[in-house]
Formats: sequence, C-alpha cells, structure tokens
Amino acid sequence: LAQGRHHTAGDEDKFGHVRTKGKPSLGGKFKLYAGTFGCMNDLLGKHIVLGLSGGIACYKAAELCRALIKEGATVQVVMTAAAEQFITPVTMQALSNRPVYGSHNASGFDAREANGMPHINLSREADAILVAPCSADFMVKLVHGGADDLLSLMCLARPVAKVPLLLAPAMNREMWAHPATQ
Repeated sequence: LAQGRHHTAGDEDKFGHVRTKGKPSLGGKFKLYAGTFGCMNDLLGKHIVLGLSGGIACYKAAELCRALIKEGATVQVVMTAAAEQFITPVTMQALSNRPVYGSHNASGFDAREANGMPHINLSREADAILVAPCSADFMVKLVHGGADDLLSLMCLARPVAKVPLLLAPAMNREMWAHPATQ
C-alpha cells in the first residue's frame, strides 16, 4: 500500500485491517513511502510531525514514534480530540520527549508559541507531516479543506513545496472502498 497500489481482500486480516507484505522497515512494523525518504538513513536529523487522528490504530503510533526516533528523526506529535480517546498525550510525550499538541489547541492558538500560532510554526519547522493513523473522517476533512483542529490547520498551512504530507489510511475495507475516501 505504501507503494501506491490498492489492497485486495487477501491483504486483510479477519477484522478487515490491511496487512503489509514484503520486508517491513522501521522495526518490522511499518513501511514508509520510498519516494519521500529514499532509505531509512534519510531520517537522520529530520524533523517529522506525527499527526494522530481518531481510530483504534492509534495504539500503533506509539511504536511508530519510537521507531522514527530510533532512526535518528525528531518527532513532534499533534493529536486530534478523537485520537486522545484511544491513546493519551502523556504516552506520546514520554516517547517523543517533546510536549504534545492536542485538543486543547483546537483553535490553533497556543501561548507556548511566541506568535501563538503553532499551526504555522510546527508546519514550517517540519521536514514532513505524517498522519498515522489517518481516519476516513480526517481524509475527507482534508479533501474538503476543513480546518477545525490544530492537525488539519497544520496540513493546510504547511509550505506545500517544502513539506510533504504523508497519510497512512486506517479504516475497514468498506470505508476504504467508498468513493469519498478514494
């Protein structure tokens, strides 16, 4: 899937979640799009904004965060309110060793930032924004230009030519096959 192909029923486990095939990277659990980073050595010194939208796959974000850091990246976590229902900001802060931006920043304003605008600052400081997991709701929000939380504001405010936006869709097969998510 990271190589751009659509999955088939044979790619899914009994719950309808997509399995990856081949030799995974990042600690054996995740694959990154090769066109963005080339190889894992390319993560050394990179600053990745890891966005979490709501879904049970949020539990995997903890391991992804650790794997990115192990490969030499710094990771800034930004969570939606829905993501906070599945994993706590405290967990992600402990793993990333950075303060987490979450639902308390939903308006986009944060007094921790000198100019109060983390959606601008965080997106400009990033080498890439990775939304993993990316729920169907969040994908549709991005397609329609919705910006009602910090993560979606950041995705819209990022310098498009400089900061790639990577989405790791996480939903069941019926939701993935729906025209609204294609």
